[in-house]
Amino acid sequence: TRYTIVAISALASVLVLLGGMMIQRALGRQLAELQASLSKVADGDFTVKFQGDDTELGHLRTSVQGTVSRIADAIGAVRGVAAEVGQDAEHIARSARALHQTASEQAVNTEESAATIEELTSTSRTTSDNAARAHRISQDAQAEARTSERVKQDAVKSMNELLVSSQQISDIIGTIDE
Repeated sequence: TRYTIVAISALASVLVLLGGMMIQRALGRQLAELQASLSKVADGDFTVKFQGDDTELGHLRTSVQGTVSRIADAIGAVRGVAAEVGQDAEHIARSARALHQTASEQAVNTEESAATIEELTSTSRTTSDNAARAHRISQDAQAEARTSERVKQDAVKSMNELLVSSQQISDIIGTIDE
C-alpha cells in the first residue's frame, strides 16, 4: 500500500504538472493572439475583431472590442466632420468668388452682396461649430485611446501575473517531485 500511495502521488504530481503546463501554454497562446490584435489596432487597423468567451480573457476581449468599436466610431465621426468642414470651405470659397463678382457691380447688386455676406456669416458659424465638434470628438477619441492603453496595460499585467503563478505551480510541483 505504501508503494501504491507513492505511485498515486507521483501520478497526481505528473498530472498537475502537465495540467499546469497546458494551462500556461493555452494562456500564453491566447495572450499572444490578444497582444497581436492590439498591436494591429495600435497601428490603425480598427477592423480587428475580438471575440470573447466566458473566461476572464474572453471578457477582456469583449471589453477591448467595445473600446475599439467606440474609437472607430469616433474616427468615423471625425472624418465625417472633416468632410463637412471641407464642403463648408468649398462653399465659403464659392461664396467669396460670388462676393467678389458682385462687389464689382456695386450699385446694381447691393442687395445681392448683403445676402451673400449673410450666407458667409452663417457658413462661418457652421464651420466654427463643426470645428468645435471635431475638437470634442478628437478629445473623446484621445480619451478612448488612453482607456484602450490602460486596458492593454492591465491585460499585460494580468498575463504576467498568470505566468508568474504558473511558474510558481511548476516550482511547487518540481519541489514535490523531488
